[in-house]
Amino acid sequence: MLDTKSLRQTVQVTIPYTEHGGLNRLLVAAAVNPSFCRLLLENSLQAVQTGFQGESFSLTAKESLLLFSVHAHTLTELAQQLACAFSQQPQPILQIPASPFDLSE
Repeated sequence: MLDTKSLRQTVQVTIPYTEHGGLNRLLVAAAVNPSFCRLLLENSLQAVQTGFQGESFSLTAKESLLLFSVHAHTLTELAQQLACAFSQQPQPILQIPASPFDLSE
């Protein structure tokens, strides 16, 4: 028979970086409105500053820099370039202390 022991360990969990809400909303606006899409592809800074139907787009500094540096001819191309750029960034790691558990049978 085993004695009851407590074990504490740290568990590392990789969480995909999917918190690009403002950027996602920007792309959706471009997908549903051809005029806004054209503006986004031709002048992304103006598109972000102007917003869409009263909605503004809150972008992080990294998202803004990336968006303003990408040159795409279609919305699909823009989305692919953004997705590729973000997938190359290191994924954040969340460390969660595991709760003690009982090893007894």
